[in-house]
Amino acid sequence: MSPIRRTTGRREGRLSLWFLFALPILFGMILLAVNAEIFAHARQVNQNITDASALAAAQSMVVDEMLVGTDSLLDIVELEARIQAQQYSNFNPIQPLPITYDDADITYTRIPHPLNPLGPMNPTGVQLIETVQVIGKRGPDTANPVPVIGGGFFGVSAISMATMSKATLNRNVSGFRPAFFNNIPVAPLAIPTNEWTSEVEAKFTSSPPTSVATLPTLELKICAGGSTGMGCDPVYVLKVGTTTIAQAANQMDQGISAGELNGAPFKGQLLNGVSVGTFGEPDAATLAALAPKLTSLKATGQKMAFPLIPTSAADPGSTTISRFVAARVLEVTYNSMATPANIELKLVPTFLSGTSVQNDVTQPINPYLARVRLTFQ
Repeated sequence: MSPIRRTTGRREGRLSLWFLFALPILFGMILLAVNAEIFAHARQVNQNITDASALAAAQSMVVDEMLVGTDSLLDIVELEARIQAQQYSNFNPIQPLPITYDDADITYTRIPHPLNPLGPMNPTGVQLIETVQVIGKRGPDTANPVPVIGGGFFGVSAISMATMSKATLNRNVSGFRPAFFNNIPVAPLAIPTNEWTSEVEAKFTSSPPTSVATLPTLELKICAGGSTGMGCDPVYVLKVGTTTIAQAANQMDQGISAGELNGAPFKGQLLNGVSVGTFGEPDAATLAALAPKLTSLKATGQKMAFPLIPTSAADPGSTTISRFVAARVLEVTYNSMATPANIELKLVPTFLSGTSVQNDVTQPINPYLARVRLTFQ
């Protein structure tokens, strides 16, 4: 019996020896697997932070200074965007410290301003900011490197990591579609295209604004019955899913709902070039309902989009939407006792964004509207 026991002992010794040789390799493989999971998680967290920072920076640039587009104002807008990006990094801290962005980590691209690309206030032309790119870095040379578990085994205690996120202010706007059951911010007042182009857009070239306070304005006189005499302008009410005057008035400051857009010809969206057979001339009762809503818009400073319609449309009930602009109400005067009753309205252009804004690369640049979105490369 003893020879058998000696043979078994020798085999056990050989197995123990091989296990000792394999133990470091097994240990290294376990560390590699653990670190791979840690690095993947750290990279995703890093990406989330730079995504949030880029979106915050881009959203902070939806301000009326963008319409002016001079170098001095855009520099201020970019500085505020940088502050917002850093704040969102601070709101999403990682251990031991949040990611800190250097000057070179946040960059911007600009495009010519379509209303005045060669404005005299800017030697390189009046511009718009189109994108913001944010790079978030972690490494041994920063305050928050990614640690390596068992780093002594590999001869390295931490690794470097960087993620990049780019947010775009997409101004190729085709119209609106409700998102997340939210109303689209469109006021149901259709403005003649020539009124807007001559009173607002032409002045960007003839008298370029140098500040938000000097942006050109549009003055309209909306008369009961759609009268165009006595200084009245041909402004029409866009009827979208409305059956009463009160519903149309509510759209003025609340926007248009998804349910109201479900029927023909809208089919759930309001787009450029869509043939719309539901423009109407406002009567005295409609003006009386619209006046307090317009006054509310003035008080809150709320931004709304307005559809433009062809000026030459002989029949307002069968025309199309040319495009959309965005504006704020500066002044409202309701003259209920005048003949005809009328509302005197002053609008100033503004810059508006939202998830309901729809983009189409075939559409020209719209300086008043944009959708902020991440650009994946």
